[in-house]
Amino acid sequence: MLSRLTTWTCAALIASWASAGFARPPELPAELRGLVAIEVTRCRPVGHADALLEADVRVRARQAAISLPGLHCGAYDDAGEALFLTPVARRLQLRAGKAQQITARFAADATHRECGCTLRNGRELDAERERLAAVNAGFDALIAEISGEQTTVEREPAPAATSEVSAAPPKPASAEPELLVAFAPPALRYERMLAPNAPLRAEASARAAITGIVEPGERIAVDRIERGWKLARTPAGLTGWLPGDASTADIAAPERMAERLAPLHEALAPGASTSEALCASVQRSALSDLVAAWRLEERTVYVRPLWYALTREDRAVFQSWAADCYSTARLIDSTSGEEIQSGEREVPR
Repeated sequence: MLSRLTTWTCAALIASWASAGFARPPELPAELRGLVAIEVTRCRPVGHADALLEADVRVRARQAAISLPGLHCGAYDDAGEALFLTPVARRLQLRAGKAQQITARFAADATHRECGCTLRNGRELDAERERLAAVNAGFDALIAEISGEQTTVEREPAPAATSEVSAAPPKPASAEPELLVAFAPPALRYERMLAPNAPLRAEASARAAITGIVEPGERIAVDRIERGWKLARTPAGLTGWLPGDASTADIAAPERMAERLAPLHEALAPGASTSEALCASVQRSALSDLVAAWRLEERTVYVRPLWYALTREDRAVFQSWAADCYSTARLIDSTSGEEIQSGEREVPR
């Protein structure tokens, strides 16, 4: 009997430890600490590929009724970085001591396996709005200069900044349920920005106001595609439209290309000799995501922007392999048409 109890106890402890490993404590703005509690009560993979996580989140007001900013959830890695923050509730109205239950799904990968949620900081959003207002003012001035217009475009004044945390008036118990179930659908696909800083637009138009900036190496979630534009979302929760031809690749592209180049690393170690087997170890057709065109008669390879997302080691072995096996001497950026020199920029990883 004692042995059975010991077994049950160990099993319970292991289950508790495993469950805790999938939930991440929330990172709340300073003004919300002590006023609200957020708990991930369940976190589990969805589907066979484990590319999605589903979380049950309980949000509870402590001693006073409160109005909260939007709740964002996502998959986190061990370093505390979210793959994406998915908005699952725009604003929560909670009575004192009451809770709301929210269910959300979001993207995950091999390293981002913990469920976590946070409330967007109102001050950070206000600062972002001020920065974008300055960007939009410069954009309007540029458009007016190009079109020869002397008048300036006046925008409607932004609404006065309000505190994201405010007391919520109590409501009758029948008017507000204690539990609210919400669902955040996953994105259509997930990509990595490869080009220089790209502006997110408020609408699917090159003349629309800028809502954010996507930096090289940053991940984006594509939620919708419309008229040659894609509605994108950044890990920080900024949203806007990007041109459909923006230089992006799916977020796994650098890792996928590294796997295809892996056979070259050992074969091209210092002192290794070039052989037919080495040249055949990687098929040119397997590098179509990376190589736009081969011009063997010109001893030239045209590479796509994915080149800048590769590690220095992967780029070095590719160049050695192309030079030894195909006598290539130049790499050309297929987007700009300029020759790539060793040590040029690379996308932050």
